[in-house]
Amino acid sequence: MKQNVGSVRKDIGVLVDMSNTYCPLIHNGLATSPVGGYRPCCIFDEKWLVRTSLDDYKDSKIYKDILTAESEGKWHPGCHLCEGAEQHGADSKRLREINNLKDIELQNDKIYLLDLRLGNKCNMACLSCSAKNSSAIYQEVAEVLDKNIDIKLPQHFLYWYNKEKDFTNQYNDDEIIELLNRVDVNARIYFTGGEPTVIKHVKRCLDKMIEMGLHKTIQLEFSSNFLAWNNLWFDRIAQFNGIMMASIDDVGPRAEYIRYKTDWKIVEANIKKFIKDLRNWRTNVVPTISILNILYLDDLINWCNDLNVRIKLTNPLISPDFLCIRNLPIEAKEKIEINLQKYKNLHGGSDLIKVLQLKPNTKIESIKDTLNNMDKLRKTNWKETFPKLVEFIGE
Repeated sequence: MKQNVGSVRKDIGVLVDMSNTYCPLIHNGLATSPVGGYRPCCIFDEKWLVRTSLDDYKDSKIYKDILTAESEGKWHPGCHLCEGAEQHGADSKRLREINNLKDIELQNDKIYLLDLRLGNKCNMACLSCSAKNSSAIYQEVAEVLDKNIDIKLPQHFLYWYNKEKDFTNQYNDDEIIELLNRVDVNARIYFTGGEPTVIKHVKRCLDKMIEMGLHKTIQLEFSSNFLAWNNLWFDRIAQFNGIMMASIDDVGPRAEYIRYKTDWKIVEANIKKFIKDLRNWRTNVVPTISILNILYLDDLINWCNDLNVRIKLTNPLISPDFLCIRNLPIEAKEKIEINLQKYKNLHGGSDLIKVLQLKPNTKIESIKDTLNNMDKLRKTNWKETFPKLVEFIGE
């Protein structure tokens, strides 16, 4: 039955009643996590992960609480990212998915967006990521703790370290098959990680999808950092039509700092090869916008234009706080806002300005202390890499 979602907001392509909290992903979405469990979508706070079998997911207290909040026009605490975005007049995942699914007759027993995070194995240690989502960070944290290295790590690195130890095998083959059996033939299935091109479960899952014939009907979506070129992975996804979301935050040495362990020459070559060889796929660049790259956005956009790929500015970093653009000084914000005016027509461009205008929640000295600590650990130098940032926050 097609949902009636009201008649107020028009700018996302569908009329939406902003006074209610209806979200199609509560009913027809499902996301996994490297720590196990299930939730309605990838940004639903993992504090409220449902850690049961898939069969028991919709009978769980947490899921029923989500439904109750929605029916009362309230936000469940796990939905705080969408709530915060919409309170500030910005786009949200809820609004985007209402638009994406507006022409589909949704069946209650089917999944129309399946978000698969089947492990944390990753070949990068991005500064904005965590031990939960990157095995490289996990190993880095383990070495610091085991050797009692005198470096204060960011809190988001440590939070999941002692909470869960196994990030590699949370979903067995039977559970993955059961997930795929619940997917509508016209669904979207999204793989991220960790880095999906190096996660073994991803290969097995793709094989099963091809065996089931899903490669003929579903839209496959992938997020990759393009550091590795895995022919086994490439040969399989070539059988699907899909969208590649390239995890590129900047170019050159700045890319190598932000996404630590990046080799920019390899990444750039692999992206160019992908665009050339997989012509049945669309490639989007979806940068995580932080204090490190916002002052250099022109360079990334020009690089995308040269490759003729679309850039989407829909992923402003909110956490960790020390990287959020809301915490830049007013002089930097004023300069950035002027520059962003020319990108307001890009997807997400106007929402960056709204995040920029939020009140700071972290002091500049705390930002510099964190970057200095990471430089000490990684033998990097943020002051040399981001001179425009130094201009505004000092050394």
